[in-house]
Amino acid sequence: MDPGHRIAIVLSDEFASTLNEIAITRHVWALRTPKTEPIAQRIWSARPAVETDPLESGITVFNGMGSPERDLLSVVDDVELHHGALSHDPPVSIIEVFGASATDAVRQAFDSLGFSRVEDSRNGFAAYRPPA
Repeated sequence: MDPGHRIAIVLSDEFASTLNEIAITRHVWALRTPKTEPIAQRIWSARPAVETDPLESGITVFNGMGSPERDLLSVVDDVELHHGALSHDPPVSIIEVFGASATDAVRQAFDSLGFSRVEDSRNGFAAYRPPA
């Protein structure tokens, strides 16, 4: 079964050491911190533009709002803009979140984007949208 188009959102320095590994198999949106910025720079340098879809792997860094929940809520619409049905075929169907919990507000935000299932994980949670 096709696992669908996966994206990771990393909201904690706790996962900085695994960013490179995560960015090989899916595009990562990582909170910009003193630990994640140099890793992102190395990923960009090591993987110059290639012939494949740049949204299938690699990394984007973003500025935070001060808490994991606020950081996540501030970026999820941008992730949808870049990886959703209007920009990517197939659209993102799995978003793995590292470093944040699926609070009620977070669940509502994902639900409004069509993610009908949220499962907690050891590192945060994953949100699933049925294929279009």
